[in-house]
Amino acid sequence: MAALVLMFLVQPSRHGSHLITEVLADPASRAALASCALALVGVTFTLLFARTRLHLARVDEESLLLVHQGMWRRRVVRLGPGHQVRLVAGPAGRALVFAPDGSLAAVLRTYREVWRRDDVIAALRGAGVEVDHEHRLNRAAEIEAAFPGSTGRFERRPVLLWSVVVPLVVAGVFLVAWFLDA
Repeated sequence: MAALVLMFLVQPSRHGSHLITEVLADPASRAALASCALALVGVTFTLLFARTRLHLARVDEESLLLVHQGMWRRRVVRLGPGHQVRLVAGPAGRALVFAPDGSLAAVLRTYREVWRRDDVIAALRGAGVEVDHEHRLNRAAEIEAAFPGSTGRFERRPVLLWSVVVPLVVAGVFLVAWFLDA
């Protein structure tokens, strides 16, 4: 992560640091503003990604505390008897955490390998949390049909995602070209 932050800050080019060269030449130029914006966005997203983590800690003999720090929000779920974790395999795999009343408590798309570790499964079962594996579900639409609310709109409809991403990328390319065209 440090190397990625350094790359966004330095922005290496054939003539040294692109960011420093443009800022020293003319701090108000389009190229300098674009370079500073790239550095700011790159460092921000790298640091947000670096802070993501999953932590499972024993609170007492009967419960565990699941803390998932994502890029944007933090989820804390107290796991105990009656809770259920369903591990969905396949390309759209995720861990689904259900409350004792059957409602969906958390959906964790990252850290799938953590849920398959023997020590994690032993800790969950020791706290009375049932752990099941779902091997029959491969696509997001199938997961949504089996467990409503467990997938996002863009996952279920990739065309919708592309209808948002493509115009944003095209607009971004034109914006960068306009900034760099002096």
